[in-house]
Amino acid sequence: MAADVLVIGVPFYNFTIPSSLKSWLDHLTRAGITSRYTPTGPEGLITGKKVYLAVASGGI
Repeated sequence: MAADVLVIGVPFYNFTIPSSLKSWLDHLTRAGITSRYTPTGPEGLITGKKVYLAVASGGI
C-alpha cells in the first residue's frame, strides 16, 4: 500500500495468468482493507496508485 507505482511482468499461459499471480491477487484483495461494499457496489480503498502490467504471450 506504500508503493506509488507497481510494475508486474507476467506470462500468459493457456488464456490466463499463472496461479501464483492469482494467489497474490487473492491476498491483496481484502474486504475492509483494500475494498469495501457499498449500496452502489464495490469500492476500492487504495487510490492514487499506478499499476503497469507487462504481459508476454506466444502463439500464432
